[in-house]
Amino acid sequence: MFVDADTIISPGLLNAALTALADGRVVAGGAAVSFDQKLTGFAALLVRFWNWWSVRSSTAAGCFIFCTREAFEAVGGFDERQFVAEELYLSKALRKYAKQHRQTVEIITEYPVVSSARKKDWYSTRRLTGQILLLLIPGASRSRRFCGVWYDRSHLKQTDPD
Repeated sequence: MFVDADTIISPGLLNAALTALADGRVVAGGAAVSFDQKLTGFAALLVRFWNWWSVRSSTAAGCFIFCTREAFEAVGGFDERQFVAEELYLSKALRKYAKQHRQTVEIITEYPVVSSARKKDWYSTRRLTGQILLLLIPGASRSRRFCGVWYDRSHLKQTDPD
């Protein structure tokens, strides 16, 4: 299981993921996503869209992914050439693996993960939307320069440790 440091999974989600893997029909998966702050407007719409698309496409959000070790190793793990969206590439590879082995990839909706919405506080909706759209350009996710929202912290105030 892969869980971002700023993401909380419930005991129900953990149990559902372990049960799915133990069954043998499911080789990998993820969960619907919620956030630790109320989202409104375009941000809320984007999360609803993601959760809808995630279930229909069997694509796990990067904040929580589960899979068998065998499948993870067979597909080569995370693509380390990707600076962002590596979960999309891993999900695609795991779907292919699942199909070849007559298994499935499952997105659990009953127990959403709770992830941090801090980027919403750090960046404008316009900047976040622009960053996501920029990633639609082939190869952009392999360039750190095009992934500023994930790597640039120069706008944050530095505090004196004393």
